[in-house]
Parts: sequence; structure tokens; C-alpha cells
Amino acid sequence: HMNFPKCSLFPLLMLLSFVGQTQSVKVGGYYIDKSNERVDTQFVIPIAYFSSEPKVLQLQEAITLFKTDDQAGDYFEPKDITAYFFRYDNTDYFFQSMPNKFSQKNRAKRLFIRVAVDGKVRLLKYYYHGRKDGGLRVTNRYPYLTDDYLE
Repeated sequence: HMNFPKCSLFPLLMLLSFVGQTQSVKVGGYYIDKSNERVDTQFVIPIAYFSSEPKVLQLQEAITLFKTDDQAGDYFEPKDITAYFFRYDNTDYFFQSMPNKFSQKNRAKRLFIRVAVDGKVRLLKYYYHGRKDGGLRVTNRYPYLTDDYLE
């Protein structure tokens, strides 16, 4: 029979419940529809609590429109629009809908790929879970890696 200290596990459980939780912020931006028209709007962006960075892995899959103070609106997947843009914490985020040539998984699917530098040469960033050559970047609760592509 073991005697455990008579302290509450509640604070520890509360702390653990917040690890990796997501908060959302409303940001201004725009999207480019299938007719190549720019539509100014507000988005709901998922932000990780501890890193305070946008959850780019989720943003490659879909972007959510802001509707009212108490609920998110519709969301777009890469098949629905051409691109979207927002600025968060003095960083520009421009994602373009592209066929998935970046991963063997879901080859038929389209993804939003981040265009980090746009010009004569474009720098594209593809984010994914994992570990490569022992390197690991931990953010948004998940380890993720980035592959860069010049176009």
C-alpha cells in the first residue's frame, strides 16, 4: 500500500489540458476567387498558445472566414479559391492553391502552399510533420519541417 502526497492533481491536469491548445485570432486579408477577383475579408487564423505562431499545417488544408463575434464562417479548401493573404505579427502569409507535387500522400489533392518570396523567382514553402536528418523543429505543438522550392 503506497501513500501518495495529499496534493491536488487538478493544477497539473489543467496545465496539461492547455498544452497544444489552439486559440484563434481575427485578421484582415483577402482571397482570390476562381474568376481571379480579389475579395477583401477577415479570416479566423488558428494560433498555437505557446509559440504564438499561425498553425501553418492547418492553413495548408483550409482557411476560415470570419462571420460574427461568436462564430466562424465558411471555410475554403484549395479547390475552392486560387490564393489567400493575411498579415499576422508583422509577417505576411500568402498561400496559393497548387496541385500536390510536394508529398507522396494525397497526390490528387490540392494544397495551399506558402509563397514566401514572390518575383521573377518564387520561393515556395511546404510544411509537413516529421524529422529529417535528425533535425526537428517544434512549434504549434507539432514538430514540423519545411521544404523550400524555387520556381
